[in-house]
Amino acid sequence: MVARTSLLEVYALSTTHSAAATALGATGSGGNRTGGGTRLIRIGEYKMFGNVESIKTCRFAGRSVDSLLVAFSEARVSVLDWDAARHEIVTTSLHYFEDKKEAKAKLPNTPSIPLVRVDPQNRCAVLHCFESTLVVLPFGKAHFSATSANGADDTGMAIDSKSAKDEKRSKPVAAAATADDTKLSGGKSKSSAILTPFMLDIESLITSNSSGGSASIGTIKDLVFLDGYYEPSILILHERKHTHEGRFAVARDTVGLLSISLNLNQQTHSVISIASKLTHYCERLYPVPNTGGALIFAANNIFHWNNQTIDYGLSLNEHGDKSVTVQRMDKSPLVAMFDLAEAAFISPTALVVTSRMGAIYTLTIIPQG
Repeated sequence: MVARTSLLEVYALSTTHSAAATALGATGSGGNRTGGGTRLIRIGEYKMFGNVESIKTCRFAGRSVDSLLVAFSEARVSVLDWDAARHEIVTTSLHYFEDKKEAKAKLPNTPSIPLVRVDPQNRCAVLHCFESTLVVLPFGKAHFSATSANGADDTGMAIDSKSAKDEKRSKPVAAAATADDTKLSGGKSKSSAILTPFMLDIESLITSNSSGGSASIGTIKDLVFLDGYYEPSILILHERKHTHEGRFAVARDTVGLLSISLNLNQQTHSVISIASKLTHYCERLYPVPNTGGALIFAANNIFHWNNQTIDYGLSLNEHGDKSVTVQRMDKSPLVAMFDLAEAAFISPTALVVTSRMGAIYTLTIIPQG
């Protein structure tokens, strides 16, 4: 899936062999004349009514294929599914939170970009919107049925789909669906896949759990679900006050961490831990599988958070050597900068990192003790 502003494109992996690959190489635009390989074939494109701000996959209970959670500005979420019978993407539910009075009061002068995150065990999802507001979307345990109670068609509400005219339709990856999955056309769920949402005010959490009650959440830079917890748990990276090198005399190390646990049945939450005085270069969070911990990526460092505190740091260059966030700081044998870097786990203890300059690194986590 590729989102380009208001256009969503669907690609399938196609393996080519010898003669077919040679023919494709002779006529293809990319000049690929190899004997075989894997190619991306576009099988459809769909026009959205709004720019896609965030997109994640999830799997509802009783389903054998994934669904898409697509967020739009300022606080809208659509659930999209692949309809194998119609061979296209359909909208199965719409969720709109911009009319909430408590959320409207927190509208910033400049619109914030909504972020969608999904629990690794597919128990819920959260939408970050309105500066310090989180909307929790609990997932139900029912699966989609063939027909709705009134027989109405509930699909195709949020998108205007059209097939890719210049690409031959091929069998999609999601075509291997069960009987219930292939009956989405014209159907609706007996009970919604997403239960009643509820909202969290992160600003009040910081204030009520800080000494003196004077702390502020500021700007939420990133948030992730942690893996390995009995209840859905969220780690939030926030900056209470913007700063830069020219203001270090006034404010420095302004980034903090907040971890919270969600009780979906009672729609309540509790604070697990709070950490502060991280370098303002911190940008991204990556949960470590099966451990409950997370990696914090900064421009000059990588930190490890172990459920309660930051217990380890890796300096990437001479500027990272000056960090006082953790007591134990090792130096990387390679000099790098990870501002605007992206990473993905390829195993529970290894991940691939790409820098903004296009360099690719492999990072291995070595458990201690």
